[in-house]
Amino acid sequence: MADGITPISFTIHLIDRSGTPVTDGVEKRIAVDARGVGKVVPRGVSGEEAGVMPANQCEKRYSISSADPGVATITASMHPILAAQDSFFPFRYS
Repeated sequence: MADGITPISFTIHLIDRSGTPVTDGVEKRIAVDARGVGKVVPRGVSGEEAGVMPANQCEKRYSISSADPGVATITASMHPILAAQDSFFPFRYS
């Protein structure tokens, strides 16, 4: 909803080919690039860096919200393991 208040939550998961969550116990740097409407906000532990997936974790939570109707395109990548992946979030006028 394009009200600037109601967020859309999304999570980046590290999984293997069978869909099982995986981690190698090493902190990972994730680049999250937003285009279009909206602002991406990381969710989690206070003081935790936005682009860091802590060691021994296999998911990173975010949310996006917008006061303007339109489409937000989120691209996430983790060099060199994860190629850039796009996700689309529509914000409708309410």
